[in-house]
Amino acid sequence: MTLNHTASPEVPALSSDVLTLSTDIDSEMMSYQQSGNDLVMPETLEINANLRYVSGSVSSSNQGTFSPRTHVLIAFITSANRNGNVLFIGEN
Repeated sequence: MTLNHTASPEVPALSSDVLTLSTDIDSEMMSYQQSGNDLVMPETLEINANLRYVSGSVSSSNQGTFSPRTHVLIAFITSANRNGNVLFIGEN
């Protein structure tokens, strides 16, 4: 997994098997990506995530790739044919 982020001074924190990602302004992002030879797509893809929303806000002013901005985004895209799916998770 590769960390991609523009957050400053925030950094990911791993403690007791809990990964915490946080940013404090709309222009920042923090994510992990797995691609290339590190990733082999199985015939049936299953993505599991156990998440807890602590705090935050949603902004429509950050008109990036995905808009409006949400708290959590889980996505997968196959490079061979560019098929995939995106799951946005917000406060409610």
